Amino acid sequence: MTFPLVVSFYTPEYECEIEGFCGSLEKWGMEYELTPIENLGSWRKNVGYKPKFLTEQLIKHNRAILFIDVDAFIEGPCEMLNDIEDKYDFAGRFTRQPNKFNRPGDSKPNKNRKLKTITSGTLWFNTTDASMKFLKQWTLNEKGQYLLGQLVLAETWHHDRPGELRTLELPSEYCWWQGVKHLDPIQIRHTRGAQRHRGAAGGFGDFERQTDSMRRRIGIRWSK
Repeated sequence: MTFPLVVSFYTPEYECEIEGFCGSLEKWGMEYELTPIENLGSWRKNVGYKPKFLTEQLIKHNRAILFIDVDAFIEGPCEMLNDIEDKYDFAGRFTRQPNKFNRPGDSKPNKNRKLKTITSGTLWFNTTDASMKFLKQWTLNEKGQYLLGQLVLAETWHHDRPGELRTLELPSEYCWWQGVKHLDPIQIRHTRGAQRHRGAAGGFGDFERQTDSMRRRIGIRWSK
């Protein structure tokens, strides 16, 4: 049975989350490697480092990796992620929201159409050419961005993913947000660490004004 290596990175603002996260990983016997990094200047820039970090980890370890935000707790064995390397290149939790992110030049923008977005707290990547191409494009799309990181990821998947990318859509119990009702046994519980640490980490930095404007336009709300 092959289970991916759990990886993540964290800035000093998140050090208080590490003990609980590691304890839950060890409880379920999961191999992991956590990487401390310096604050890159703002919370948004730290989030934007994610695709570059994932690329580095795939190259370093040459095995499938499972990225989990360090504010999470493992609540189950995550058996769905065993032995899937031969079937998929990428796995994430997809949700559906109104499509308000039409690109310039779209012939028929439709704000009522449901668009799949991807919650970026739990992500699985395989060591394949397709996954590396996808990460490269996500990294390029992150440059200068002020949208939430998971929206950039979703935009990349919808518009720029390589055609050969084999995607597994994870059920909600693999990226469950604390406070949301759920009936199935939770596998990975996220505790909304961004709401606790975003301000201390520098918020959106230089992009704060643009982000506030975007937030009003698309109706997204968050705590600074």
